[in-house]
Amino acid sequence: MNIKAVLFDFDGTFMDTEPAIFAAYSHLFRTYRTIEEFTPEKKVSVLGPSLEVMIGKYFPDHDTAKLVDEYRVYQRTFAMDTIVPMEHAETLAAWLRANGYKTGFVSSRRHDSMMPILEKLQMQDYFDVIVGREDITHEKPHPEGIQRAMELLGTKDVMYVGDSPSDILAGKNAGVITAAYITNEGKRAAVLETEPDIVLDDLLQLKEYLLKQ
Repeated sequence: MNIKAVLFDFDGTFMDTEPAIFAAYSHLFRTYRTIEEFTPEKKVSVLGPSLEVMIGKYFPDHDTAKLVDEYRVYQRTFAMDTIVPMEHAETLAAWLRANGYKTGFVSSRRHDSMMPILEKLQMQDYFDVIVGREDITHEKPHPEGIQRAMELLGTKDVMYVGDSPSDILAGKNAGVITAAYITNEGKRAAVLETEPDIVLDDLLQLKEYLLKQ
């Protein structure tokens, strides 16, 4: 396949959002459960799925929509400044743009949550399409988000880069090349079990792969 577009997951793949995610979930656990219950295993589990799914799972006796809003307000108010691009992410995005690749995001994060982060970091112009949770009906590993992005970009010659099993499975279900960027060692085994086409330990390895096409 001659790749014409590269799509990224947002959290943990292109943006280092773990500190912000953990801070907001910690707030919910302190408020509605106990902070001790936010174990290392739970921390790994919240990286990838949507807020609605994980908050519904861990706070079943509370109004999910209310806690999702509380999470978002907390992260936006107290943790936004902790969000930075992953190492070499901006360099890669600039290279992809300069070399004619279409780019975008397909994420479980809401579209309207990604845009303020990209604008704050002045990176919004690197990307042609953003597909967030509110833009689709079915979450990853369903291929709908990637398929929607391909329609918007006008190409099926796509690579999808993600850091979770659901990312890789979504890419496989969409019939695209999959690249796993291992950014959390706690997820490595589960991600590798999905058999991605490429495994990255540095985003610039993606540039090397594309140059060999």
